[in-house]
Amino acid sequence: MAPLAVVKTSSAGSASSADVERCSSSEDAASTCSPAPSVGPEDTDASGAAAAAAGRPQKERTTLMMKNLPNDYTRDKLVQVLDAEGFAGCYDFVYLPMDHDTAKGVGYAFVNLVDPALVACFTCCFEGYSKWSNRSEKVCQVTWSDREQGLKANIKRYRFSPIMHPSVADECKPCVFSNGVRVPFPAHGRAFRNLTRRA
Repeated sequence: MAPLAVVKTSSAGSASSADVERCSSSEDAASTCSPAPSVGPEDTDASGAAAAAAGRPQKERTTLMMKNLPNDYTRDKLVQVLDAEGFAGCYDFVYLPMDHDTAKGVGYAFVNLVDPALVACFTCCFEGYSKWSNRSEKVCQVTWSDREQGLKANIKRYRFSPIMHPSVADECKPCVFSNGVRVPFPAHGRAFRNLTRRA
């Protein structure tokens, strides 16, 4: 999958302008932020194809995939990194799939930002990121999510997933946030499917 190319946009009805301004102007997040070349909907590279498959025009996309993460990173450790880099309150969904056999991360995660206008700053910060708290030579790559786009779509995907079963450890589950604070994942209303190894 090719590296994500983005252009700063805004989207009415998503995050408040105050929230976007706060995140975008954060000293840490904005220090290296500059718009990257845009990717048109007609592009045929992997990232463009995945985003097109998600059914949203580029200016409305908010869900990103962070690749090449250290395998001993957990969801909560990743959240700490996001906050430390100035993005506290700028995301409302985080999921770092775990290998159930080794209890280690599989090396990638999904993050949904609260507004498309934040995508450029997030990408500028984490594309090529390697300031991990542990000794790792991995260099992060940021792409469009090849699964879902938007908070509602991500919640819908995982609400009835076996990964949300009570027997699964909390650190293996996706989580949602409101104003930078973790909130309960929307309750399911039917029986879970049988647990599988698929994230």
